[in-house]
Amino acid sequence: MLERKTDGKSNLVVLFKEGKLMSYPFSSKDYLESYRDFFKVAEKRFAIFIIRGMSKYRGDGVFTGGFRWNGSNFVRHHGRIAARVVYNKGRLVADGGAHWAIINVSELHRISRYKDLTHKIFPKLMKRGYRIYSRPQFLRALKKIQSQKAVFKPVDGFAGQGIIIKEKDKLMTSLRRFNGLLEEFIDTSQGVPGLTPSYHDVRMTIMDGKLVQCYIRVPRHGSLLANVARGGSLHEFSPRRLPRTARHIANLVDKRFKKYGHRVYSVDVGYEGSKPFLFEINDQPGVPHKKWERFYREWHATLLGVLLAADRDLR
Repeated sequence: MLERKTDGKSNLVVLFKEGKLMSYPFSSKDYLESYRDFFKVAEKRFAIFIIRGMSKYRGDGVFTGGFRWNGSNFVRHHGRIAARVVYNKGRLVADGGAHWAIINVSELHRISRYKDLTHKIFPKLMKRGYRIYSRPQFLRALKKIQSQKAVFKPVDGFAGQGIIIKEKDKLMTSLRRFNGLLEEFIDTSQGVPGLTPSYHDVRMTIMDGKLVQCYIRVPRHGSLLANVARGGSLHEFSPRRLPRTARHIANLVDKRFKKYGHRVYSVDVGYEGSKPFLFEINDQPGVPHKKWERFYREWHATLLGVLLAADRDLR
């Protein structure tokens, strides 16, 4: 049997996409600071390893080559690393095994990553969306869109990349390809009472069914994209101010996801008038920045609790 502990502590692998050690997200000072603070707490219970990319994966939760967190820095590790718990921030699609666990399992990962699957699983929570592959399919789907504006997005995009929002009669001229998802526009211009007066999206971060963080993102002037990576601003708020209708959507999503075991993800919704609609689900929410004081320590502590619970379930 593979040894999945180091110095008496279970091996925790944090898997990121391909790149150098200090590639994204560590290239961001805010993210690096947050991960360091999390590792300082988690190292009391785990031996922590950083892996960059699927090229290091050998199957069955085993990796070769990476970096070990030594309490203050990252030290290159040349040997084999057999994980007990994998925190997947990369492209690994797996379900764990008898002796190792992954956050999140493959089906939750797919539903969250592929926007057409999100529509298929949660059609009553979302505006109309159509999977398209060609110009003729785009034109047929566009006729079914009832909003004045339409949204084109990549099926597996993130951070707002590749999303185009235009008046229906102007959208086609902005597209370089037709392989993606065509959606009705959610007009959030009336805002959310008590939170914002105009365009927005509301994000709720869920860990094993617990609402850990909620904040509202507002687009920069002249934009309809609220992603912080696209210039939007972020404002945390107390869960007590979260509208019950938004929390209801999060509860419905988690009811479906509960069967997938230990889980970490976020739910984005937007209000059109008084009705919320699901924008998307993100199974790899970013760690909080230290300047976002409201949920910083709780976020780290709750994530550690999820990882420890996954580890305990293996025993």
